[in-house]
Amino acid sequence: MLNRLGKFAFLFLVAGALLIAGCAKPKKPVGTITTVKYSDQTRLPNVDITLSVPLPSDSVNPDIIQTLTTNASGQVTFEYDLPNILEIDASVVVGGATLTGSGIIKMEDDEHAQVTVELQ
Repeated sequence: MLNRLGKFAFLFLVAGALLIAGCAKPKKPVGTITTVKYSDQTRLPNVDITLSVPLPSDSVNPDIIQTLTTNASGQVTFEYDLPNILEIDASVVVGGATLTGSGIIKMEDDEHAQVTVELQ
């Protein structure tokens, strides 16, 4: 009888652990954007990257629009509370010329999206 009780307790603990693991809160959507120069694919630092909702959209939440600047490696990482499909607009002035680029990034829960944007 004690042996059966021990097996039951063990199965109960395993089932409880699986239940708790299955109810884990998803990680926030994260996306990294890498900027490169179109002509030679070199990475571009100090690029202003703006993420926004693609148009048309009836109700745009201003909290979704973010602008950050790429680091020395030409990368920037964004994090959102909810999954999104966002438009990328990039611009930088290099040697007196303005380079621009655009794209789309799809950010999902539990995923780290990575997109490269070419500027020309």
